Amino acid sequence: MCATAVSDVRIPHFIGGEWVNSKTTDWQELINPATQAPLGKVPLADVAEVNAAIEAAAAAFPDWRRTPPEDRIQPLFQIENAAGRAP
Repeated sequence: MCATAVSDVRIPHFIGGEWVNSKTTDWQELINPATQAPLGKVPLADVAEVNAAIEAAAAAFPDWRRTPPEDRIQPLFQIENAAGRAP
């Protein structure tokens, strides 16, 4: 896959265990810090989206802290997979 196609990938928010499309029109390029290659674009959340993410994180934390590390890594793999898909 070429860098141009990857940089057009739009990665939604992950809130409350679900991918959530943002209402924003503002997006920022997501860059791989090791290679400087573009991975895709992420939405710049508005206040309501940030508050929803904070509330979901606070609700999830009691169970999350008891989750084994090998299970905790799975959402990061999902993000990686989403970034690698063509638009």
